[in-house]
Amino acid sequence: MAGHSHFSPANVEEFYEFTPEARKRVITAMIIGAVLLGIGVFFLGSGEHEAAHAVAGHAAEHGGEHLSGGAASHHESPWNPLNRLWVNLWMNGVFFSGIAVIGMFFVAVQYLAKAGWSSVVKRIPEAFPRFLYFTFPVLLLLFIFKGDVIFHWMHHGITDPASEHYDKIIAGKKDI
Repeated sequence: MAGHSHFSPANVEEFYEFTPEARKRVITAMIIGAVLLGIGVFFLGSGEHEAAHAVAGHAAEHGGEHLSGGAASHHESPWNPLNRLWVNLWMNGVFFSGIAVIGMFFVAVQYLAKAGWSSVVKRIPEAFPRFLYFTFPVLLLLFIFKGDVIFHWMHHGITDPASEHYDKIIAGKKDI
């Protein structure tokens, strides 16, 4: 048994066999997910519209002093359900970019410390930063084209005292 090894090339070369049944299950799950996504987008604004009117009514009772953009902008322009999509896409992009950066940091620390124990699991966090190639362009495009939807401080006229969108607090931070 001196020449016997469990790590022979025949045992190392394993491939995943994607059976027709597994393919059918994956495609069925994708179709169900797409249908549920469509239903969710269809019903996206059903409760938001009434909630915005309730907030506006509550703010009117208090003289509008607590009104900060949400209900005020609701009456100035109709609520757009796609805004929620852009915000969720931004939030997911930031979340997964954070995971990718954490993986890159983990690998860097392991190399700097010359840790040997991590050689078993190191390949997984080494793959995490590859996702930045997807999230960085998405986040950049969202920031450039939909930044005024996502971030209150990017609204047009927010620092102009003559604008109806003027915000005194953000205007005070304009020079920072």
